[in-house]
Amino acid sequence: MGCIPVVLAFETDMTSQSKTSWHSPGGFPVEFSYPFAKHSNSIGTESEIDYDSFVVQVKEVGEMRETLEKLLRNHTEIQRLQLNLMKNAQYFLYGMGDDRHLHEDAFAKILQSLEMYSSLLQK
Repeated sequence: MGCIPVVLAFETDMTSQSKTSWHSPGGFPVEFSYPFAKHSNSIGTESEIDYDSFVVQVKEVGEMRETLEKLLRNHTEIQRLQLNLMKNAQYFLYGMGDDRHLHEDAFAKILQSLEMYSSLLQK
């Protein structure tokens, strides 16, 4: 059904909900770095992307093999991760074909974010 993102997860000193960076130790937290992330306050909560629902996080490089081998033995977890990724995949694409207006995509998310920002400015 598809690949599953695997990232190294580092602790961050920055104040955030996740307390996790996928860049470097002490780096920017996930919700400040990835588009429309849960708790990012960049878009309405109903439209946020829960990256934790489809990303495998590994705390140390030395744990990579063990983590992935354990995951490969858990078909239910693989299926859950893949299904959650599939639910969100359209938000990482910009519709370019004849069906570009039929489904929400990254551009639609940007418009939702701008709409939310605009409504906050009007208050």
